[in-house]
Amino acid sequence: MTLGSPGPRSRRTQPTAASRLRFEYVTAINRVGNLFNQGIRSLHEIRQTAPEARERDRLAYELEALRKDFEKGLGELSLALAAVTHDDREG
Repeated sequence: MTLGSPGPRSRRTQPTAASRLRFEYVTAINRVGNLFNQGIRSLHEIRQTAPEARERDRLAYELEALRKDFEKGLGELSLALAAVTHDDREG
């Protein structure tokens, strides 16, 4: 650069509309993944701090249903992320 050369970054092309859209998808997927992580961590903390119960109560059933929803959503999230990153490698 001191000799007047602009450097290798100056030769990069501008991102295409498809690559920008792909970036937005990956960003959205990452945000959802972060929310899943926070939810699972909260469930884990609740489980660790909850007092022992003799029989299941309503909260226990709701936590189990929520855990199943998280597991299903996490699988769908993984598939979406794999699809986006697979497209990114091809394009």
